[in-house]
Amino acid sequence: MNILQKYKSLRPEVYFYLMLVFALLMPFNGLVVSYSIGLIFLIWLSGPGFGNVRGSFRHGAKHWWILSFSLLYLLYLAGLAYTRNLTYAGEDMQTKLSLLLFPLMLSLTDDAVFDTKKTHTLLRTFIAGVFLCTLTCLIHAFIQYFASHSKMAFYYTNLSWFQHTTYLSMYISFAITLLFYFLLLNRMSKMIKVLIILLIVYFSVFIVLLSSKAGILTLSLVMFVMAFYLLFFRRRVILGISLIGSVVLFFLLASFLFPNVYSRIERTRKAIENYDSGVRNSEESTDARLLIWKSAVEIIREHPLSGVGTGDVKDALLEKYNEKGMTDALSHQLNAHNQFLQTGIAIGLAGTTVLLAMFILALIYAIKNRNIVYLLFLGINAVNFLFESILETQNGVVFYAFFNAFLFYKIKELRWPE
Repeated sequence: MNILQKYKSLRPEVYFYLMLVFALLMPFNGLVVSYSIGLIFLIWLSGPGFGNVRGSFRHGAKHWWILSFSLLYLLYLAGLAYTRNLTYAGEDMQTKLSLLLFPLMLSLTDDAVFDTKKTHTLLRTFIAGVFLCTLTCLIHAFIQYFASHSKMAFYYTNLSWFQHTTYLSMYISFAITLLFYFLLLNRMSKMIKVLIILLIVYFSVFIVLLSSKAGILTLSLVMFVMAFYLLFFRRRVILGISLIGSVVLFFLLASFLFPNVYSRIERTRKAIENYDSGVRNSEESTDARLLIWKSAVEIIREHPLSGVGTGDVKDALLEKYNEKGMTDALSHQLNAHNQFLQTGIAIGLAGTTVLLAMFILALIYAIKNRNIVYLLFLGINAVNFLFESILETQNGVVFYAFFNAFLFYKIKELRWPE
C-alpha cells in the first residue's frame, strides 16, 4: 500500500520528466520519439488528470477547447467507413495518433501539474533539443565535407540529417520564437541575454543554409512580428527599428554569402511568373507544387462533401497524376503539398472546416490572451501547412499536435510581457 501511495505521489513528476525527454528528442524524430509518447500516455493512463478531472471541465472551458482539437482525428476515423485502401488508412491513422493523444491527455491534466516554472523548463528543453540536433547536423556535414570536399554538404538536404529541411526549419523558427520570449522576460543577466542573441543568429543562419523557402518565409514572419510587437506594444521604437534593420542586413549579407540558397528563391519567383498549365513535369519544386495543387483542387471538386476517404487520398492523387501525364509526381508518389488541400481530398468539407476553425479560433484566443508564443506558433504552422502536407508525417504531426495543445493549455502563463 505504501509503495502504491508513493507511486501516486511521484506520478506527476514522472509524467513531467518524460515530457522533458520527449521535448528534447522531438527534433531528432525516429522511433525513440514514438516510444516516449507511448510511455507518457501509459503514465497518464494510470491516473488521468493527476487531480480533479471533473472540476477541470466544470470550471474551465479551456479544457473543453483543448479536447476539441481531437475532433480532426475523429473525422479521419469516420473517413474509414467509406475508404477502400484500408492498409494505407491504418498507417495514416497511426501517424496521426498524436492529434488524439495530446489533446486528450492535456485536457484531462490538472493545471497544477505544469506550473509556470515547469512550463518554461519544458520550452527551454525543446530549444536545447533543437540546438543539439542542428549541432549534430553540422558535425555530420563537416564529415561529409572532408570526405567529398564539396561545400554542398552544408546546404539543403545534405545538412538536414534527421528530417526534411522544411520540418527542421519549422522547429528552428519556433525555437527562435521561444528565445525572443525569454529575452523579453528581463529576468536574466546581460551575459545570458548576449548568449540568447547569439543563438538566435546561429539558428537564423542555419535556416538559410537549409534553403527551405517556407523556412525562410517563417523566419521572416517571426522577425517582423517581433519587431511589430516591440514598436507598437512595448513602445521600444529604437529596439524595434534596430531589429528590422538587422533582419534586412542579415538577408542582404546572406544573399551574397550563400548564393546557392537565394538561387532557389529566384527560381521560385520565375516559376510563379511563367507558370504554364500545359507543363506536366518540372524539376523545380514550385512548378511541381502548382501542378499538384491544381490536381488536388480537381479531386476536391469531384468529392466536395465527404472526400475520397482516409485511405484513398494517395490513390486519388496518383490516379489524377497518371490522368494528367504528371510522370514525375507519379513516380515519386507525391502528396498534395498543402495540408488544407490534403485534408479536403481525404475527408471533404467537414475536415477542411475543422482544420481552418482550429487555426482561426486558436488565433483569436492567442490574441485575446496576449500570447505571442502561441500566436507565432500558429503563424509558423499556417505558412508550412500552405506548402507541405505537414500532418502526413510524424515530424509534422507530433510538433503541431503537442505544442498546439500544450500552448493552449498554458495560454495564460505565456502572455506577452508587459
